Amino acid sequence: MNPEDEIAHIKTLGKFRAKKHYDANREAINAKRREAYAKKKGLIEPTKPEIQPQPQIQPQPQIQPQPQKNYTWTDIIGKGILQSLQELNIPESTKLKYVDDTKRLFKILQTDDFQHVLKDNKIVIHAIETATKRNGSLYSTNTKKSLYQVILFIIDNIPLKINKKPYLHEFEKFKESSIEKNEEKMEEEVPTFKEYIKKAKLLGDKEYLIARFYDELTLRDDFGLLITNEHLVNGNYLLVHPNYMEVVINSYKTNGKYGQIRHILSKKLDKLTRKYITNHHLNIGDYLFGTDKLSSYISKMNKSIGYSSGINLLRHMKVTEELQNATLDERIKLAEMMKHSPVLQKRYLKNKV
Repeated sequence: MNPEDEIAHIKTLGKFRAKKHYDANREAINAKRREAYAKKKGLIEPTKPEIQPQPQIQPQPQIQPQPQKNYTWTDIIGKGILQSLQELNIPESTKLKYVDDTKRLFKILQTDDFQHVLKDNKIVIHAIETATKRNGSLYSTNTKKSLYQVILFIIDNIPLKINKKPYLHEFEKFKESSIEKNEEKMEEEVPTFKEYIKKAKLLGDKEYLIARFYDELTLRDDFGLLITNEHLVNGNYLLVHPNYMEVVINSYKTNGKYGQIRHILSKKLDKLTRKYITNHHLNIGDYLFGTDKLSSYISKMNKSIGYSSGINLLRHMKVTEELQNATLDERIKLAEMMKHSPVLQKRYLKNKV
């Protein structure tokens, strides 16, 4: 076979092998051809090489600076004062007052060492004298008196080894000033309860009911009454019975002297109270006048009907109304009802409108 014939023979064998490979892989070969053609014409995007995800680098945790601690009154009182107050055998209302006054005192002093700062009476007295409320006004005489009173109470009852004479001097000073201011107010004329109740009724059913309660049982700020259908061991509550309603007062200013107060409501006040409970959708376990003390509410209520005083106005009214021509026995009986001494009645006695 000459060279030309040998080359032709090799080409023939190559064509045969190519055809045999094509016949065996026809679909795959055609698919690749179609894909190549489409790419050439721009009909499909060329296949991009797969990008392997890079391993994530975990950021190093940053050390956050610790915020400077803002001490609260609980940080200080919690070290012993609050617990000591709770352990004392005093009315719950008195405990709450001392706690509130201690909160205010701490805000004024702004210290994280309550006991230490009390040793420097000059700093404390200056702070109380110059302290202002949110509206920028100075604290009232009565508030300052209460602040010194709670300082003396803490020194005596915690107890703290602190010279209390400077604080006692300030307390007596503000106490005297407070009495003078109260005497000035007592020069004002007061209405009768009948007139007061008429005005309170125009304000709303809550104001009217409060006025009727104080007319019938002239106490202090002691009507935080829990509505219940069974007798309780502690607290102040309104016992609701199908046939009667009874006010039970365990916690009040002079309970150590006079003991528990129990008073069955008159038929008229009973009916009025049941109507109020129904209209306001109150149930067993609710408070008749809410959980807040009534002092602020009554002060606003009195102001809206033209009087400047708060609960003391109601006590002055009752004494003035009942003692105009009262005998000594009647005075003593009224003092027992109001849970104060007959001597105190002279301070309450005023002129009627």
